[in-house]
Amino acid sequence: MSPLLLLLVLAVIQGLAEFLPISSSGHLVLAGQLLPGGEKLPDGVGVEILLHLGTLFAVFIHYRARIARLVTNLLSKSLAGSEQRDYLFKLIIATIPAVLAGLFVFDTDSTFFKSTDVVACGLIFTSLVLLSSKLIREPGSLVTTDAEQPISLSKAILIGIAQAVAILPGISRSGSTIVMARHLKINAQQAEDFSFLMAIPVIIGAAVLKLPQLDFEKGLGLSAIEISVALLLSCVVGLIALHVLHRVLQKRRLHLFAPYCLAVAIIALLTTH
Repeated sequence: MSPLLLLLVLAVIQGLAEFLPISSSGHLVLAGQLLPGGEKLPDGVGVEILLHLGTLFAVFIHYRARIARLVTNLLSKSLAGSEQRDYLFKLIIATIPAVLAGLFVFDTDSTFFKSTDVVACGLIFTSLVLLSSKLIREPGSLVTTDAEQPISLSKAILIGIAQAVAILPGISRSGSTIVMARHLKINAQQAEDFSFLMAIPVIIGAAVLKLPQLDFEKGLGLSAIEISVALLLSCVVGLIALHVLHRVLQKRRLHLFAPYCLAVAIIALLTTH
């Protein structure tokens, strides 16, 4: 497989797996090791960060109105402005666990983060997390999770911890954070919005740290234009995946991704030993 075709395949995988609860980091590790030509990648984590920028653009496009509302109301003295500032503060607090974990706990450059065994374990964990979403009570039962409620500071911190754990390859960031939010009685739309908005500073921070160290043109033999095409592809596919995830959440079908994660974990264990 040519370097360009490989990068385009990885871009599609990133676009789908970043938003669907199946772990983009885990899939990129497996693809890099199992696809023909995967050994040509100069830096698996670096490629992951690069493709994350494409899906970051997808988040900006999908949530452009929400982001604009947050920014324009920052200095407003109205009640809406106060609510938006409070929401932004909780988003910032929720990113802190992942920032601390990325800087001081996890070494994403280590071979541990490229291990298919680690990815398989992470995917098994993700499948269990997704299955736990079935325990969330439906409207009409003793406990309902669909009432519109503000996200408290403690809940924001717990969702942030879920995001930090998902730095481990194979653990889905979207799955972990959304399921955590749903168990905390946060409705589906709020959980989805908070999950992806709080990922923005983490992705930007990781890119700022990693991209200056990389030389993709030398390592992959690709031009800046070809890499830009890969970023655009991951963005477009990401927008489609966001739409699919939204429909899945509204229908409370997140658990349906659990068998897929388990199957990929088993395949990873069987094909790499």
